[in-house]
Amino acid sequence: MGALLKIYQRQRRCLESSGGDVAKLKQTLRSLWQGNLGLPEDATVDEESNFLLSGGDSLKALHLCEDILAAVGGTSPELLEVLLDGTFSDVLRHVAGVTPTPALENSRSSSEAKKRDADAPPAGLAKRERTAAGGAQGETWAGKVVRRAGEVMELQTRNPKANKNIRALGGTNSSKNSGGDALGLSLSWSSDTGRCVDASPVLLVQHRTDLSSDEGERTVFIGSHSHRIQALDLTDGRLLWERVLGDRIEASAAVSHCGSLVVVGCYNGCVYFLCAASGKTRWMFETGDAVKSCPAVDPVTGLVIVGSHDGHVYALDPKVQRCVWKRHCGGGAVFSSPFLHASPRQLYAASLGGHLLCLNPDSGEVLWSYCRDIPFFSSPNASSGHLMIGSVDGYICCFSNTGTLVWQFLTKGPVFSSPCVTADQQRVLCGSHDGCLYCLNCADGSLVWTFQSPGKVYSSPCVFDGSVMGRRGVLVALASTDGTVWILDGHDGQMLASLTLPGELFSSPVVYDHSLVVGCRNDYVYCLKLTVNKG
Repeated sequence: MGALLKIYQRQRRCLESSGGDVAKLKQTLRSLWQGNLGLPEDATVDEESNFLLSGGDSLKALHLCEDILAAVGGTSPELLEVLLDGTFSDVLRHVAGVTPTPALENSRSSSEAKKRDADAPPAGLAKRERTAAGGAQGETWAGKVVRRAGEVMELQTRNPKANKNIRALGGTNSSKNSGGDALGLSLSWSSDTGRCVDASPVLLVQHRTDLSSDEGERTVFIGSHSHRIQALDLTDGRLLWERVLGDRIEASAAVSHCGSLVVVGCYNGCVYFLCAASGKTRWMFETGDAVKSCPAVDPVTGLVIVGSHDGHVYALDPKVQRCVWKRHCGGGAVFSSPFLHASPRQLYAASLGGHLLCLNPDSGEVLWSYCRDIPFFSSPNASSGHLMIGSVDGYICCFSNTGTLVWQFLTKGPVFSSPCVTADQQRVLCGSHDGCLYCLNCADGSLVWTFQSPGKVYSSPCVFDGSVMGRRGVLVALASTDGTVWILDGHDGQMLASLTLPGELFSSPVVYDHSLVVGCRNDYVYCLKLTVNKG
């Protein structure tokens, strides 16, 4: 720490002695940029470099933000968002504007005309189209959407009895107990997206209810920083269709409550509503800034609720193609994903300004709010009577549904991971940058067990029914940033299987049946097969 302070003081004197010269400021920013990324001093920092795509992450961005403000002696609540979303030249312009030296106004010359333009991938849209969702006349379909953190949404169907048959698709069989057999992970397939994949997959599982067979369609939707969103067959990884959207995709996609639309946000501020069967654009809604938030879908009204870096949450109705309401979240970008709780019927949203809001999902009315003055990257999750969220000050926090802080558990690192609640709503699991996955009691926040990984845990764990693997109880899928995927026993956190992929993992794993899907920063989406190795 003393060495860092000396560096800051030296850089500060350099800036002051130069009278705020832009070249000196640029040199200082480049040095701090290189230092936080662990790059050598002679490494090139391009004007259009993005901090996250250069190897950074949210924690490093926080550190760089603090380093820059300490070096220049300025203040800026917006700097973190610029670091996460913009380029090096964007950061330079922003810092020049908040540094207390009038001579820095000259920095807006040559770089003003430059705007971030991601490397556009080759043209060419769908490589393969599917038959339209819903089937022919007379057919009835049922299904579910499986998302990160083990969230499952039953789809609407024309047949009210259809949901009774959905269980068979999951392969649940609680009567077996092969607890002595070892579990394994093996590569099933992979798909090249052209650039790193930070988004988490979403799975659409459909089957016909008018047939005795449970065969159906299982599709993976996932976006990439290459601007592409792919639809892949879960069974064999076949590319069903691919779209190239207007900018980078960091947000995870969602599926509409009828199962016919895929919804995804983009760095260009747009929310795209695509046909799930073909990828064709049905509607596009433009917000005021980048959309990195995964949409929440209201199973009652069909509204799609999504956050934007413009600081608002939007409720969009794809049926009539209009915005029903929008709500400013008190300050700071809305990076995390809104969460809709069924009972009581409440919508939760959080911002990088440290604001946690409870809203009426039908009107956007604020029911209560809480301010922590610490950024919320984590997405809220709720169980019966409890709302959980992680904070970058290292706490996993629990609130009542009326906004009272019930308990908080201190980890040893910032929490970017989003909590995952078990099906019985008794336990909550959440990762931390200290490399641990914590399992806590929802009621009082007491520690049940912890699992230490060699990397940081940025993404959300996924809790799934262990009966699909012949085990009683739940299993937990976890990804750590060192590239390792883990399968843990949900009862005690014991490691049951692992596999290391050739890239960092910021994507959250999603499990369905014997398949685990996760995005990787080596540009690929991977599907891993969960196996039982008979003793």
